[in-house]
Amino acid sequence: MIRGRWPSATFGISRGEDNGEAIHLDATVDVDDTDQVVDVVIQRLLEMQLDGLPIHVIPTRPIERVAEELQRERSSGIRQRWGHPA
Repeated sequence: MIRGRWPSATFGISRGEDNGEAIHLDATVDVDDTDQVVDVVIQRLLEMQLDGLPIHVIPTRPIERVAEELQRERSSGIRQRWGHPA
């Protein structure tokens, strides 16, 4: 679902720190707001959780994009929050 919308997305899998049974699908997606990713998968994610699969999608943005935005903030003096002025 994520790769269908964002073909350049990359993925990793990890276990939950607090709950070793939990499966984390770590998705790195180049988006302004990671809520966009959650919106795409939330229905299917909830279905899997209700079926007993302890899975969570953890969307993050590429570190290069975050670094670029931080540099722009420092240069402009305007603080951004998730791609939007704070």
